[in-house]
Amino acid sequence: RAAAIALFGGASDTNNLVTSLRVGAQQAARDALGDRPGSVVALDVQTGEVLVMYSNPTFDPNGMTVKNSTAVQTVFNEINHGADESALQRAYREIYPPGSTFKVVTAAAALDNGIATPDRQFPFLSELPLPQSLVPLQNFGGETCGGSVIDGLVQSCNTTFGQIGLDLGDSFVPGMEKFGIGSAPPLDVSPGAATSVGPPPGSFQQNQPLFAFAGIGQGDVAVTPLQMALSASAVANNGQIMQPHVADRITDASDNTVKTIDPKAWRTAMSPQVAATMKTLMESVVNSPQGTGTAAQIPGVSVAGKTGTAQNQTGNAHAWFVGFAPAEDPQVVVAVIVEHGGSAGSEATGGHVAAPIAAQMMRMVLGR
Repeated sequence: RAAAIALFGGASDTNNLVTSLRVGAQQAARDALGDRPGSVVALDVQTGEVLVMYSNPTFDPNGMTVKNSTAVQTVFNEINHGADESALQRAYREIYPPGSTFKVVTAAAALDNGIATPDRQFPFLSELPLPQSLVPLQNFGGETCGGSVIDGLVQSCNTTFGQIGLDLGDSFVPGMEKFGIGSAPPLDVSPGAATSVGPPPGSFQQNQPLFAFAGIGQGDVAVTPLQMALSASAVANNGQIMQPHVADRITDASDNTVKTIDPKAWRTAMSPQVAATMKTLMESVVNSPQGTGTAAQIPGVSVAGKTGTAQNQTGNAHAWFVGFAPAEDPQVVVAVIVEHGGSAGSEATGGHVAAPIAAQMMRMVLGR
């Protein structure tokens, strides 16, 4: 009888794709961003599953389901050609200067290459003179900072990380490539993820100041929020970056699993020893009273992270945060960008604007 129903009743033999996205967390990202342009990405650290990938402005496709070709065309044009670019998937199709969140990459490259140790001391400066340039690299707000690499990351000291960028020289670009900078992450959607970029290989001698600026996530560096989530996941996952994927499994018409998408490694960004050191440094960014990421703290959960306030040519600075939790057994990694700081405008910093959103997302995913 069942066979007859299937034969004559039109039962579908089409398979279903089940995604890894969590509806509640997607909605939480929407609510957290509100009317502010930006995006939120959350990944499972160990598998690379995409739990959240939300961009704002967004759009409602239901207007294209009406039986009115003129109305459908109008909605299509608004989505694809409107001033707010709502069809643009900012989370993985747009690149931005990452600002100080990129210091995670800079520090890891320096530690992995033996250019610096966590305790290496840097001079206390308000600005760093640059070779081949009359314009120095300045600290945020003109502050004076220095000390160890640990101090530099906790306080997000530009002069320290600008010097590290210079010290890395031409080894900096291969260090970035280990994180995936210069390559498109193998995301299983179409169109795929945009390629994040850095300084050209072998260009240090010709453009030394740009390597200093690359050390603080400015200049030639531009990344997707997805790429920054993957970069932070390398620290969380003992140096390994997993392939990000939205597909979780394929089921048949009876909801039986036909295929499961297995985790696959994408990059080895650093050694496990360097990852352990970086994890400690990123915990200090959130837990230290002097840290820039204290707004990402979650009661009862250890959080590791890094803030960023990224200057750009189109307006006020972007507010960034990347981080993961629980720090001792990482399960979720989050990247947040609020374009031009949202309503905070010129007063925005990653620590004040993006870090609370990241904390909210980590709490949601962890069930806290």
